[in-house]
Amino acid sequence: IQSNFHRENVLATGSYDENVFIWDTRNMRAPVSEFNVGGGVWRLKWHPEISSRLLVGAMYNGFHILDVASTVNLSTSFMEHASIAYGADWCQTRDGKSKGWLVGTSSFYDHPISKMQL
Repeated sequence: IQSNFHRENVLATGSYDENVFIWDTRNMRAPVSEFNVGGGVWRLKWHPEISSRLLVGAMYNGFHILDVASTVNLSTSFMEHASIAYGADWCQTRDGKSKGWLVGTSSFYDHPISKMQL
């Protein structure tokens, strides 16, 4: 479960059923949207500045960045790890006055840490 700190009524959930669900906390009877990532969802992390971006660690299907607007769309996938996709987080970079973002990922059994410049 990951709440979106930019949009107070938005919540993301995921589980071993391979689906990411987006909820409106004002009406929890059914998700407002869903997306199948093709692997059990282990990690969810909203982007620190872009309220519609969600980083997903999908255990047996790599890492994905979803664009969560009125619908959910796949933005980017990272399939570099040979083991279970486990840890993931955003990291801000600075080069002089400009800033960018990295995604750091790690997998379970083979223990590597990877970074991807966005």
